Amino acid sequence: MQRLFTPDSPNRNQKVFAGLFQAQRGLDKALERVKAKAISAPRRLKDTQPLVKLLDSLPPMNAMNMMRYYDYLEDIETDIAHGQQISTEISTYPPLEGEFYGGNIVDILVATTLTRPQWASNGLLADWSNANAVRVLYHPSSDLNLNLPDGQKQHEEVGYSVIAVDIPLLAVQYRTWAHYENLKPIDQRGSTNQFVYQYVLANMLDHQLSISLMNRYLRHYLGEAQTKSALKPILAIPSFDGSVDKEYPDVIDELIRMNASIDDVLDNVPLRLDQCMRDALPFNRLVSTRQVSWILWLIWLPWIKHATSWYLTTQQGQDRDFENAIKRELRRARSDKTTLVAPHGVIKDLLEIELEGLKLLI
Repeated sequence: MQRLFTPDSPNRNQKVFAGLFQAQRGLDKALERVKAKAISAPRRLKDTQPLVKLLDSLPPMNAMNMMRYYDYLEDIETDIAHGQQISTEISTYPPLEGEFYGGNIVDILVATTLTRPQWASNGLLADWSNANAVRVLYHPSSDLNLNLPDGQKQHEEVGYSVIAVDIPLLAVQYRTWAHYENLKPIDQRGSTNQFVYQYVLANMLDHQLSISLMNRYLRHYLGEAQTKSALKPILAIPSFDGSVDKEYPDVIDELIRMNASIDDVLDNVPLRLDQCMRDALPFNRLVSTRQVSWILWLIWLPWIKHATSWYLTTQQGQDRDFENAIKRELRRARSDKTTLVAPHGVIKDLLEIELEGLKLLI
């Protein structure tokens, strides 16, 4: 699926929608305030929270330094993931029921490398508090309330999320945090649960917000109702719903007027400040094996469906390659029996319906 898109814009036909600037800037400021609140007043997580369990299962460092420990964990990452029933490129596990987004959302965890660590002069992880070792690749909500994915029911949506976990990076982030905690008096040291809430779940908000804005745009495009939050935010922040909802219909009208290609859409739909849809494409390092192909389809489906809709609307000749590529991916999905690998009845049914729908459209 990742071959259908490119992270680099070949496009020079870019517009500025200044009406969203205030809302984008406000959302970024609100995000930083929410992160600060999460650090100063962490919510107690249960000991069975998946990331807490993962960190508790890590092997000891013994005499290894941090860089050696990271390399060691890279070698045994698959074993750790399987021990925690986190899907990998060679084995797949059922989704979790509401452990992150609560309610009627099943959470699909998959282990992969997200980014290579940078090391500080003392041998610890540089900028550890801002590490994104756990990243949201998809969730179904268009809510802009910046609620942490801590397992509480956030809304009435039914669907799935896909969450990538970089186990070695998360481990060295945790060990670096623990190093500094151990310099404090014993009664002032934080717990693993607090670390997960303060520096893992809170940092997941960056990509969560981008996806929420994408979903909000898509719902305007499809004429669907926006997500209504069922959870009070951890911090009182201004609502930017009205400002965003005022501008996205204008963005859509302009794209229709200019007979936009898929690249035009990716480069011209604004999400966060200095970010367009192309910047939020969920590129990842997962190898498309049969075991993980169902997860890759679920990650990319919203993007593929929207790109297909634009292609069918505008019939831009430059997008003909996209049509041919989609047909190849669908043939491969049928050949690999992708939907049969999905280890969850509802997800399997959803995937079958969506792939059959794409087949009928193209």
